[in-house]
Amino acid sequence: MPIEADFLRLLVCPQSHEPLRMASEEELGRVNRSIRAGTARNRAGDTVVGEIEEGLVAESGGFVYPVSEGIPNLLVEEAIDLSPAQSGEGA
Repeated sequence: MPIEADFLRLLVCPQSHEPLRMASEEELGRVNRSIRAGTARNRAGDTVVGEIEEGLVAESGGFVYPVSEGIPNLLVEEAIDLSPAQSGEGA
């Protein structure tokens, strides 16, 4: 269930207050590869389990906020690291 455009325009990163955008297929693929590899960590440092179908990313990138059944999880500690070191890429 995609997020409606009008609602998306209202959402901002709870930490940086930057506007959020839908994660690209490449970003989702990167996160899901790291989840499958067991290397995905959220900002709380916990290992992320369960792939995500949708996510939101701040303009500066760096972290993806998971979206489940059209509901964004905008808890800072639940944001998943997009960095190459966490995703198992570039190593």
